[in-house]
Amino acid sequence: MRGRPFSITGLVFTVVTALIVGALPMHAAPTGTILGTVRDATGAVIAGVEVKVLNTATNFSRTALTDSLGDYILTSLPLGNYMITATLQGFKQSVIQNIVLQVDQQARVDISLQVGEISTKVEVTETQSLLVTDTSAVGQVIENKKIVDLPLNGRNFTQLAALTPGALTSQVTGAVGEQHGFTTVQVAGGQSSKTEFLLDGVSNQEQLFDGVQFVPSVDAIQEFKVQSNAFSAEYGRGTALINATIKGGTNEYHGTAFEFLRNDHLDARNFFDRGKGILKQNQFGGTLGGPVIKDRTFFFGNYDGTRLRRGLT
Repeated sequence: MRGRPFSITGLVFTVVTALIVGALPMHAAPTGTILGTVRDATGAVIAGVEVKVLNTATNFSRTALTDSLGDYILTSLPLGNYMITATLQGFKQSVIQNIVLQVDQQARVDISLQVGEISTKVEVTETQSLLVTDTSAVGQVIENKKIVDLPLNGRNFTQLAALTPGALTSQVTGAVGEQHGFTTVQVAGGQSSKTEFLLDGVSNQEQLFDGVQFVPSVDAIQEFKVQSNAFSAEYGRGTALINATIKGGTNEYHGTAFEFLRNDHLDARNFFDRGKGILKQNQFGGTLGGPVIKDRTFFFGNYDGTRLRRGLT
């Protein structure tokens, strides 16, 4: 019998990769929490109610029972749109639709049950804005619609951090005035070096200029949250946090395709030039996601290309 070939190169690559990954600051991947209290029509709390949350895009579900105070809590939930179902013998089933769970959110959803047959369903399809009363963190979520729809020169999502009150973004520049490519963010008067960037729970910090290291395509970002104060101790490195998450696959195929063109046709000639400098900038790409095994395994991929031809004086 012949033995399997042994690769020194493969072994070295594996060891080095493990050391690099082990050295990276790791956090929990962006998730959310749904919690609340179940009461009857008189306002009395109800124990033993089965509360089930269902992600409508992937059919991922979790279940909890209310305690003696009528409280329930479901933690570490993937982000997305949820449906909540509360069931107890002797009460009508309560269904609450369209609960959107965002980055690091603790969404309080209190439920009221009515006496009746369990086969009878009370369905709520429109919900008010969820109150944040269970955490001291102060922040703002920039959702995908704003990320994609708002104009971005260079399609750098960190520029949208300026939509948060008290946030200021700036671009690191080189000696000749060229953009270095790193965006720094100052929040609530803090230093830019104290703003931490996370991408799907992994540190995305550029160590030299204290900016963001890797900038994913805006079409691949589901949302990001700028937190400026009193967040959890697990994010205790700086005074501000920008926590971004990438889209995932669902039970339905979905994707995008884009092409953005910028050129010099409407530009003026530089006063000191004999002719107008050339400028042709193309940004193009797309995304695709969907199921591998329905309700169990999903995929999502993204490509973003940039071609820039520019004349400088």
